Amino acid sequence: LLKMCDDLLHLFNLAEDTRADLKFRKSSALNSIGRYKEAAKYCEKWIEQESENIVAATAGVYAYINIKDFTAAEKLVDRFISDKSMCRDDNDIMFTAASKLYEAMGKRKEKKQIDRALKDYDEYLQDYFEDSEYEDMEFGEDDLPFN
Repeated sequence: LLKMCDDLLHLFNLAEDTRADLKFRKSSALNSIGRYKEAAKYCEKWIEQESENIVAATAGVYAYINIKDFTAAEKLVDRFISDKSMCRDDNDIMFTAASKLYEAMGKRKEKKQIDRALKDYDEYLQDYFEDSEYEDMEFGEDDLPFN
């Protein structure tokens, strides 16, 4: 996975969101094989290059949790979540990372607040899709793009 992510990032001129997804996957792969310090350094470089990229910052939070640098992780959370009760489409990934961070730090009150915002957001999405035109839409085999 690490090699494939690197190859794709270097070989193709990909859209920024696709590049961010691949970089996030690379960081996650480094973390999952126990190369925590390498993941943190990778995320630090990425954040340095793209300081306003929430995907980079979220990857950084997970990497910092693994090396137990809770201060650095919390700085990233605080930078991207100004209102801990307002989880939205543009920051939901950081809310999920913040929940993991506060759990690792033993900050029950903060974790509870973040988890409540995530639950509220999930309920909002459920209501939205139940009320939308997609609810009654049925897809047949001929409607699928990969036939």
